Amino acid sequence: MLRELNMRSATLETFDGKDIMVPNEKFITTTFTNWTHNNKLQRYPINFQVAYKTDLEKMFPIIREVVSSHPQVLSGDDISIELRPDAEISKFADSGIEILVEFWMEGIDAIDPTH
Repeated sequence: MLRELNMRSATLETFDGKDIMVPNEKFITTTFTNWTHNNKLQRYPINFQVAYKTDLEKMFPIIREVVSSHPQVLSGDDISIELRPDAEISKFADSGIEILVEFWMEGIDAIDPTH
């Protein structure tokens, strides 16, 4: 989403809560991630692989429950479904099923280390 456009650059906000600033003079060839954005919420991914014989119907609810139980992860009925932790098959590999777990939390770089 285009969040800001000014004389020097355009600021884009990604789906996972990060800002990308694109300098106007290099709009086509240069981009970078701006880690000092205003949105403290960020989406984090975890990727892993399980054996083909894994019971996915049992595994997915357990993964969602464990991730949701972390105190810094956004979860619960009061959180929109798009922000709740999720787990899904990302692809079928030669040696197993690749799983993607995604969750939202206040950005690690935004957490006060003194608390």
